[in-house]
Amino acid sequence: MKAMFAFAIAALSILGAGAQGTVIFNNNVPGVVVTHIYYETASGDPGYRPTFGNGPNDFPVGPQTYPNSRGLFSGYGQLFASDRADADETLLWEASPVFTVENGKILNPGVVSLKNIPADSAVVMLQLRVWADYSPFATNWWTAVGSSVPTGWSPAFKVSNIGGQVNSAPYLEGLQSFAVPLIGGTVTPEPSTIALLVIGGVGILLYQKRTQK
Repeated sequence: MKAMFAFAIAALSILGAGAQGTVIFNNNVPGVVVTHIYYETASGDPGYRPTFGNGPNDFPVGPQTYPNSRGLFSGYGQLFASDRADADETLLWEASPVFTVENGKILNPGVVSLKNIPADSAVVMLQLRVWADYSPFATNWWTAVGSSVPTGWSPAFKVSNIGGQVNSAPYLEGLQSFAVPLIGGTVTPEPSTIALLVIGGVGILLYQKRTQK
């Protein structure tokens, strides 16, 4: 009996150690976090950068406007995370599941498990990445990048007291509104974004080689 009890305690400890942190994937919580995702016509200017920042219809309210906006974005969204508060965007792990975005907001929001993030982490670095549903092959961020559909991403932001066995899953406070450039414009990525795309391409190639063995 004692042996069985000890085994149960050990099993629970292992499960607890492997538990993943959680957050609530929702960008429309009045009084907590309200943001929007827009389509934006990309400028041919080599110095063009997609617009980001909260506007008058967001919470917290901000001064940003979207003069090149062609409406609210629809497609898919996926969170990426790291338990390093100073993590570069290229070092973030994808979370699951993927959510549908409709009219600039997360459709049917819910709890997301953060891969490789311990439950109840004190702080994590998060980023929201989205892509248009122009291709049936774009089922996640990496395949979307490989399919050349419109993609966009929020500025990275921090969230404290991640959900787990003690904390409840927190909302995405710190997330800002941002725009997704339409195909046809010229966008010059930041150096970290270039590295991100390269890593994504290498990951796809390695996956294909592995599946062919």
